[in-house]
Amino acid sequence: MNAAIIYVAQGTKGEVCDGSRHNPYSTLQQAKKHVRRLRQTQEICEIRVKIAAGNYFLEQPLAFEVEDSGSPLCSVIYEGDTNGAREQVILTGAKKLDINQWEPEVGRSHIWFTYIEKGLKLDGLVLNGKPQTLCRYPNFVEGALPLGSAATAEEIKARVQQYEHVKGGYIRALHHCRWGGNSYKILGKDAEHPLGLSLEWVGDNNRGSAFDHEAVVIENIYEELDAPEEWYYNPKSGKLAIFKTPNMNLDQMVCEGIINSELIQIVGDKAGEKAGHLTFEGIHFMYTKRTLFTVDEPKKHYTPLLRGDWCVVRTGAVLIQDAEEVTLRNCHFDQIGGNAIFINGYNKGHKIEDNIIENVGASCIQVAGLPEAVYEPSFWKESPNLSETEHAVHKTFIEEKHCTGPKSMHYPREIYIMNNYMCNMGIFEKQSSGVNLSVCSRCKILNNTIHNSPRACINVNDGTFGGHEIAYNDIFDAQKETTDHGPFNSWGRDRFWSVPCYNASGLYGDQIRPYALLDAIEPVKLHDNRFHHGADQPHTWGIDLDDGSSHYEIYNNLCLGLGIKLREGFDRKVYNNILMDGSFNIHCTYAEASDQIFRNVVICDEPWKFAGQQGGDNARLKVGKYKIDGNIYYTEGAQVSLPDFFEAEGYDIHGSMNQDPQFENPLEENYTITNVEVITETGFCNLPKVVYGSTKAKVKGPHYVGRTYRPSGASLVYKWLGATLTAIDEGIISSTASSGYKGAYIKEVPLASQAYALGLHEQDLLREVNGEKLQQLEESWKVLEKIDATSIKQLKVWRQTQNLILK
Repeated sequence: MNAAIIYVAQGTKGEVCDGSRHNPYSTLQQAKKHVRRLRQTQEICEIRVKIAAGNYFLEQPLAFEVEDSGSPLCSVIYEGDTNGAREQVILTGAKKLDINQWEPEVGRSHIWFTYIEKGLKLDGLVLNGKPQTLCRYPNFVEGALPLGSAATAEEIKARVQQYEHVKGGYIRALHHCRWGGNSYKILGKDAEHPLGLSLEWVGDNNRGSAFDHEAVVIENIYEELDAPEEWYYNPKSGKLAIFKTPNMNLDQMVCEGIINSELIQIVGDKAGEKAGHLTFEGIHFMYTKRTLFTVDEPKKHYTPLLRGDWCVVRTGAVLIQDAEEVTLRNCHFDQIGGNAIFINGYNKGHKIEDNIIENVGASCIQVAGLPEAVYEPSFWKESPNLSETEHAVHKTFIEEKHCTGPKSMHYPREIYIMNNYMCNMGIFEKQSSGVNLSVCSRCKILNNTIHNSPRACINVNDGTFGGHEIAYNDIFDAQKETTDHGPFNSWGRDRFWSVPCYNASGLYGDQIRPYALLDAIEPVKLHDNRFHHGADQPHTWGIDLDDGSSHYEIYNNLCLGLGIKLREGFDRKVYNNILMDGSFNIHCTYAEASDQIFRNVVICDEPWKFAGQQGGDNARLKVGKYKIDGNIYYTEGAQVSLPDFFEAEGYDIHGSMNQDPQFENPLEENYTITNVEVITETGFCNLPKVVYGSTKAKVKGPHYVGRTYRPSGASLVYKWLGATLTAIDEGIISSTASSGYKGAYIKEVPLASQAYALGLHEQDLLREVNGEKLQQLEESWKVLEKIDATSIKQLKVWRQTQNLILK
């Protein structure tokens, strides 16, 4: 069998191109047609398409179908052919704009404008190779959080009154609980709306359309074109305007408009033959537009991922669907408006390795199966764009309770994500991640460096179907703009989660237990990772196993400045991890959870924290059949305190208390324990000598500097009308599925108390009294201590994911 080489070079002038070295094709489309002809007419073992350096603009994505694919006997490789030159092979979604003449705006000399093609779906502008900022308020500030600087709803509303036209503008904001973001198209003005606007939600969050009134940005309003590097385009008139600075030479400026959200599609036949056996190597993917505001384009609308908090547009700069054995190697993704890589539906055996993926509007890598691959797919009631056959999550029974694992083959499996550097994701979509897994199986996420994310760096959206290995990664600078999350986050809202009925308190564990692993059929192994969270950053759970996450093995992780959280779930083994300045957070334990926590090192003077444990922490662990032993507890200059009931229940009888583990050299991040007595007593095994992260990393994780332990706000305790009140901290927010720190947490309510007679229950969040909103507890107590039971006309509480009014 023969091998073939096809050549492509930008700007080839020959009348008849044949793809040879001396007469190369000028476009990738021509080369792709040549590959198709070879595959149909000749027996060839390998086809290489060598692409010379240059910018290859793709107004439409380059689509690889079954006929364009290789086979197990014939690989097809598209590779950059730069011979070590500094020039790159760039596939770009930015079109060079024909500019006739720039003119100054009358009365606004800093604004210059021209007229280009009308009707362009323009979502980004590049001037002389530098991306510009769509005009906005507040003006963009590098490094400002959240949203590159944000305003309040009141500020936006005041400015809206001064705008002549608002239709066609955008609102970007954080979700009202700061669980990601929410974005909207502006349809017109509406004086009754908090922003003074009529809005159309794009559907970019699976947990409802409400936004945080303290974190809002308005975009694409002409009056806001008032800062360097801002731009504005009117598709009706074709007017393009920029903010001109004195050093701009408009006559020599190359102007490109970003008009395409996809560059490559590899799509097979959903019901039949698969595309694939393709390799893309040494290619630079650049300049795709945001998918935030493409809801009116075919197949570009948001749809919810199964049972998680995410809504996604199922596309990316590279879309792979119904395909096998696709490799992306040594490529560079930069200035991507939506997802960089989306692996959608049936997929098998892909390798995403040795790439740099940076400056991404949504997620770097999405691996997501289809809901039809799952028995009884369910979603939140707030989910946008649900079909009539898709259910709300609040189910009361399981119809197909004896069916285990996948229902169909429309999900990815055996996807290898290795040695990639991922940085600065979630620029526009705040429910985003470096890698997100949903409805997939046996994925390997190994030796990646992932940092600078508004939310998690690695997210597992659901338990279906497990079997993943996540190891040797270097994770830092996560959760920079959102709350109630960690650098690693997972959900496990599988079929069992709403049987016999949905609740957020870990109830009915004994009834749920038989169904716990119907979807999470194989364990997820999370091991030998380095997680870093500095003392100057917002709180994080660290390794956050949230909402029913089940069937996990977590071991040999180095957790610097963070802890491990286990909320409702089953069959988690957590062992041989080192937690520096982090705690075990145990929330809403299920009966028969069967979690095991053993042989960990916890450097913290409050190593255990509990929330949402109805009936008491001790009782919950007991019915949960927890096994806790062999853990090492130490903090310099203080005594560690364990829960009162640990000794009586026989927890940690082989543990070590207040003995210095004597790390070999923590200043060099060598956490080898040299105290032989401690190791012998507990059985802890020193962490293996591994290299964390990617060899492609531009930066390594920062050195960890320990912090002085600061007790949580819940340590404030008050007695009011017989009830015990504490402040609201992160654990309470998580355990009650709530948001915000304002108000009081009702920890205990005796049946004979006045508080109980008024209708207050344990685990309520008291938000208002007699119409007056409570602030944080220390301030609110000044109000509450003056109120007796006879003067109370109305109480507003958060209970079981609902706002209730008690009279």
